[in-house]
Amino acid sequence: MNTFQLKLLAVATMLLAHVGFFFLGDPLVLFAIGRIAFPIFAFLLAIGAKYTTNTKSYLSRLLIFAIISQIPYIAAYRVFYPDYWTLNILFTLFLGLLAITLSKGKTLPLKLGIILAAVLTGYAFQTSYGGLGVLSVIAFYYTLNKKGLTILSQIVIFSLINLEFLIMLYLSGTLNAKTMPYAIPFAILSLIPIYFYNHKQGKKMKYLFYVFYPTHYVVIYILLVAKGCLHAPCMP
Repeated sequence: MNTFQLKLLAVATMLLAHVGFFFLGDPLVLFAIGRIAFPIFAFLLAIGAKYTTNTKSYLSRLLIFAIISQIPYIAAYRVFYPDYWTLNILFTLFLGLLAITLSKGKTLPLKLGIILAAVLTGYAFQTSYGGLGVLSVIAFYYTLNKKGLTILSQIVIFSLINLEFLIMLYLSGTLNAKTMPYAIPFAILSLIPIYFYNHKQGKKMKYLFYVFYPTHYVVIYILLVAKGCLHAPCMP
């Protein structure tokens, strides 16, 4: 698969998951499909970080669209959960790229310190997928073109993310037979299309995801309001 095809797959699986969550009662099959999206986006960012000729522009673009996306992102989820708060996935990708940029050419101790700081920042600011999501981006970068290491590192990271989710469900008192399947690390399935990446770019549509991401949350929010969920909450 080329870069463009991977990007389309990530966008499509993310959209399916959000349609399932916001409108179809969050069926497990769509939840599982949706977990494929983030690792692919993280992998694509790692490729971009390796080959970009203008890292500052890349960082600026990510941060600008992360800020733009935050309002519709929060608005959509707060239709269901009034106190909902995390930073959207673009902030996770931004922190990963920032850590990669700052760690280039540094000694190993300093490199590890920068990575640890980025992971802790992800937790402190409650980015989507937390600090381990940031670590996933960084791990993809440092294992590029080493498929065995990529697969091993991502299995470890997403197993830890899964463990975090189990602990969160347990502490909140919601870990039961109904919620347990949602803790399965379906994200590992993303490693299949990633494994077959052919190192080709395909069509150039740099702003596809940047524009689509906030726009689809705006559309979701409008549809939820039209459905009457704003005044009579519709639980997923």
